[in-house]
Amino acid sequence: MIKTLKVKIRPYMEEDLEGASKVAYRAFKGTLDAKWAIWGLNRCEKVLVAEIDENIVGVVELESFWFKNILHGYIYYIFVDPDWQRQGVGSALLRGAESYFKEQGAKYIWATTGKRNFKAKKFFEKNKYKNIDPQELKKKYSRREFKYLLWHLYYWSEDVIYLKNIT
Repeated sequence: MIKTLKVKIRPYMEEDLEGASKVAYRAFKGTLDAKWAIWGLNRCEKVLVAEIDENIVGVVELESFWFKNILHGYIYYIFVDPDWQRQGVGSALLRGAESYFKEQGAKYIWATTGKRNFKAKKFFEKNKYKNIDPQELKKKYSRREFKYLLWHLYYWSEDVIYLKNIT
């Protein structure tokens, strides 16, 4: 018999800093991404944590921005403790993020990840996020709009961009 995990998604609180930081260091193996993710805990617009048995096992950090008179959501970081990966925790966090952005009135959600982050790429694609080529965006928008959009996506040349329409 397969046991179903009871994943609780809730808003981040300041007292979660230590637990969420531990998860970031484990998920990102102590790399610079761990430091940026920890930086975002108390600075992002909205942060949600995933708990199992009152232990933090995952985090998603969210930002929103206006682009062409439409509210857009952005997943700044999403990370899950390696011991809890591939068990639905990340998908539960993503559903929580999508619900939050829908409540705010966003029409689209963006995410970026490194070209070599095969796990994250597979995760976003499994959850119906479309891989968008930056050259496609460059053709679609003016130079100013394109730069504005990439700035809000914290994009750099080694990233892959994902987009999902949530309307």
